[in-house]
Amino acid sequence: MSKKTIKSAKKSGNEIIVQVKKNQPRLFNKCQWIANNRKIIDQSASQDKAHGRIENRKARIFDFQNSVKTNKTEWNKYVKIIIQVKRERNVFDTKAKEWKTGFKTAYYLSTIKLKAKDFNSAIRSHWEIENSNHYVRDVSLNEDKSRIRVNPDRFIRLKNLALNIMRKNKVKNIGNELYRNSLNINRLFRYTHLLD
Repeated sequence: MSKKTIKSAKKSGNEIIVQVKKNQPRLFNKCQWIANNRKIIDQSASQDKAHGRIENRKARIFDFQNSVKTNKTEWNKYVKIIIQVKRERNVFDTKAKEWKTGFKTAYYLSTIKLKAKDFNSAIRSHWEIENSNHYVRDVSLNEDKSRIRVNPDRFIRLKNLALNIMRKNKVKNIGNELYRNSLNINRLFRYTHLLD
């Protein structure tokens, strides 16, 4: 996320919550340092259980502007809050008949001050959307296995069109619907009224 993007979002009246990745090492290290050395403003915990998986999430928020030693940093005038999200994920391995535990810590920057519970919920909601979208694209549409090298953007648009049509028709299982449509071309014509 560039300073220009944050500036244009603020100018348009929008706010941003963005994850800090390790490919921005100075900013990532600064977030880690603040989380380890500064006072927590607020914190919230949540738990999700589904399909042999238990995920515990703890969001802690820190003041960014009062934690930065110098005002010369490019982020200082935009970023208000640093959010640290710690995830503990327990997944039941059906083959080994045992629980496997994984831990992850992520950092986010925010241009708005909210409660930790609200940040935790917003970040979780975003990942649910991302995961469901990526899963459909990777598994049902085989995008990761695609060998299309000439004008791949055109095929992506066609796939987006197909997904949007199916979602508009409230299709629950994209993979099954693609399979059924491949067996009977007449099923596809049911969707054509959406293109008018």
